[in-house]
Amino acid sequence: MSDTLLFVYGSLISSEARTLTGQAGQVWPARANGLKRFWNAFADLGYAVLGLIPEVTATCNGLLVELSEEELSKFDQKEHRYRRSTLSAARIEHGGRQIRSSERVWIYMPHKVIAPTDAYPIVQSYIDVVLSGCMEVSEEFAVEFIRTTVGWERPWINDRGTEQYQRALRQVQCGDLIDELLKAHCPKGLTHRYP
Repeated sequence: MSDTLLFVYGSLISSEARTLTGQAGQVWPARANGLKRFWNAFADLGYAVLGLIPEVTATCNGLLVELSEEELSKFDQKEHRYRRSTLSAARIEHGGRQIRSSERVWIYMPHKVIAPTDAYPIVQSYIDVVLSGCMEVSEEFAVEFIRTTVGWERPWINDRGTEQYQRALRQVQCGDLIDELLKAHCPKGLTHRYP
């Protein structure tokens, strides 16, 4: 039994991305209160990925993932651009098992907030990984993800077929559905996607 839980809110929602990173135990849907998810650019990547910032009235859906300390170090390596911080169990809503008092809940937070730009845009290949992971939970979970993420109105490249994200899915199974959900729940943001 693990005493380590990790709240994931971006690419690690995808079971494929988690498997590429390390070996996880039980996983269940959750929400973190007081955190806002946003698009954050990293110059060394050349594109934007997701981050969180504190905001009292915000909520962010994601997954709680059980990990051993050894496996957590593998996730730390993947998320080296972030700082790992503790997250109070009192801020988490979930339908899974109770969080034991002996368990620590971790979360990755960006060191700096940098909005996406033409030089460091949002890339569709990253969105496809995240929303495919959300769809593993449910369509409603994916809709909540879209609605609780801010910054969609930034430069956004449709790089399907020429994926820039280094951990892009080998095959996007639900690309049409992802596009439908984005069109329905993020129409202003989608107008910034090119080509």
